[in-house]
Amino acid sequence: MYIVFNCLQTGLGNNGGTRTIINCQRVLERLGHRCDIVATVDKFTWFHHKKPIKTIPKDANWLIATSCTSVQSTIDFKSKIMPNKAWYIRAHETWNPKFPNDDKMGELYHKCKDAGMLMIVNSEWQKQNLEWMKIKSHIIYQGLDLPLWQNQGIRDANKKVTIGCLYTPQPRKRWKDFVKIADQLGTDHYKWVAYGTTSPEDELDTFIEQPSATALCRLYSMCDIWFAPTASEGLHNPPMEASLCGCLIVCSNNFRNGMSDYALHKTSALVYKDIHEAIQYIKTFAKNKNNENYKQMILNSQNLIIDKIGSREKNMNKLVDLLVEHE
Repeated sequence: MYIVFNCLQTGLGNNGGTRTIINCQRVLERLGHRCDIVATVDKFTWFHHKKPIKTIPKDANWLIATSCTSVQSTIDFKSKIMPNKAWYIRAHETWNPKFPNDDKMGELYHKCKDAGMLMIVNSEWQKQNLEWMKIKSHIIYQGLDLPLWQNQGIRDANKKVTIGCLYTPQPRKRWKDFVKIADQLGTDHYKWVAYGTTSPEDELDTFIEQPSATALCRLYSMCDIWFAPTASEGLHNPPMEASLCGCLIVCSNNFRNGMSDYALHKTSALVYKDIHEAIQYIKTFAKNKNNENYKQMILNSQNLIIDKIGSREKNMNKLVDLLVEHE
C-alpha cells in the first residue's frame, strides 16, 4: 500500500505533531508499506528523517490530511488513479486562526464527512466529540516507542520532590499554572524541572531545550511527579512517556486534556479540578511519596499505557487494517 501524509500547508517543524507523523511514516515503511510525507517546508531537526516530497503523487492509494489546514488540498486533489482520502485528526485545532472556535471546526468536520473522507482520531474524547456531531470516526492511537521510555532508577527518595512539566508559550498548554504552583510551594522541599523547544523566562532547577530521547528519558526518570496542566490535546504524549519512566501523573480534569484515555483519577493518576487541589495533591504526595497507593497508581498507569495505547507498530498495523477495510 502507498500512503501519503499531507502536510502541505503546515510543513514540518520541531514539534510533537511533526514527530508523530515522521514516526508513523518510519514504522509504516518498516512494516513493508510505501509511505511519503508531502510538504514544501521542512524545518524538523530533532532526528534524521526521510525528506518530504514536494507535490502530492498521482499513484497514492491513500492521501491523509494531518491538520485542519491540509484538509482542503486533500479534498481538492484529483488524479487518474483517485486516492482514497482520510483525515488523521490529532487535535481539535481551534487555535488555528482559520478555524478559531468549535463552530468553525464543526463545519470542517462535516465538510470532510460530506466529501466521503475517512475520519480517524487519536483519542476517545475526539471520537465522542464527533459522535455528538453525528460523524463516525475510528480511534487509531499514534503509539509509543516503548523501548525508549524506561525508568533509569535515579530518583532519590530521601531528597526533594522533583516535579516536571512541558514548557511551551501556547496558552492552551497552561505553563503559567506550573509557575504559579512552583511559586506557592517554593524550593525548600521541591525541585522544578522542564523541557521544551524554547526556554522560558522563569527560573527553574533544570531546563533542557530540545532534548534528545536519551536526555528526555533521564529528565523523566529524575521526576517524582509529571505535572500536565494542558487544556486541549489529542492524545498527549509527554505524560505517557514520563509515566513509563516512573512518574506519577498529576493532570487537569479538562475534557479535552488528551489524557482521559489513560489518566484515571486515583487509579492511574491524580486529576485536579483547580490549582488549589493540585497543590494539595502534591503536598500530600510529598509527605507520603513512598506510600504503596502511589506506587500502585504508577504501575496501573504504565500497564494501561502499554496494554491500551501500545507501540507504534501495533497502531500502524491497525491503521493499515482500517485503510484496507475502507478501500
